[in-house]
Amino acid sequence: MTLEKSLNIGALAKATGTKVETIRWYERVGLLAAPARTAGNYRTYGEPYLGRLSFIRRARDLGFSLEQIRTGPAPLSRTPLIG
Repeated sequence: MTLEKSLNIGALAKATGTKVETIRWYERVGLLAAPARTAGNYRTYGEPYLGRLSFIRRARDLGFSLEQIRTGPAPLSRTPLIG
């Protein structure tokens, strides 16, 4: 059994250079799946979220629109996110 490191939203934001509110917005528009919640109702993100958010950030830096990211060759909306 492996233990996966989980991040709170602030740590995920810091690790990816993304604002907390932007992460919440990506969840609302479906670019990021809703994360698990702690007993205290805090969001908790696993490694797959770090990779996905880093991908979104990089694609945006390269000039891709959110719609292009969402519907590209490997659409994020159809890619399962576990973690």
